[in-house]
Amino acid sequence: YFPVDEKQRCHPEDTYGLSKLLGEELCEAYSRKHGLTTICLRLGMVYDPNREDSVRRLTRIMADADYGSLYHWGCVDVRDMARAFELALCADDAAQGVYNLCGPEVASTEPSLELVGRYFAGVPLREPQLYFENPYLGLIDIGKACRQLGFRPRYPVRQSWSSLQR
Repeated sequence: YFPVDEKQRCHPEDTYGLSKLLGEELCEAYSRKHGLTTICLRLGMVYDPNREDSVRRLTRIMADADYGSLYHWGCVDVRDMARAFELALCADDAAQGVYNLCGPEVASTEPSLELVGRYFAGVPLREPQLYFENPYLGLIDIGKACRQLGFRPRYPVRQSWSSLQR
């Protein structure tokens, strides 16, 4: 279902994804054994608007929906990501576990519902009315990070990309 949240079971298709999932499992096992809290952050595609290579990659995601589908069109500005790491490190009462980190909107010129319909036909959409209210609402649920860590993205990807095109 969309938006993807932390409750969905991961099915890695490559060694990179498998290593990330195993890292999360190791943290959970260590936390159980030693009684301390570990927080794992699942990052969208991180971009830095000040780096040319990063801008090229973001531009490709924005322009090529096929390529963007690899990331579920989920990107996060490096400044927001750095802030999220700080929040996770300083969180006194954050819950043990995994947190999605991404921007609040899709990195695409196409609305979210069109992307889901074309690339993920038949995948259910939770609260579809939210996508009518905000056509570019992200497909990665960052609500848990917002509620428990205080994460508030300040650099929306579509706004950043538009300013980079000038």
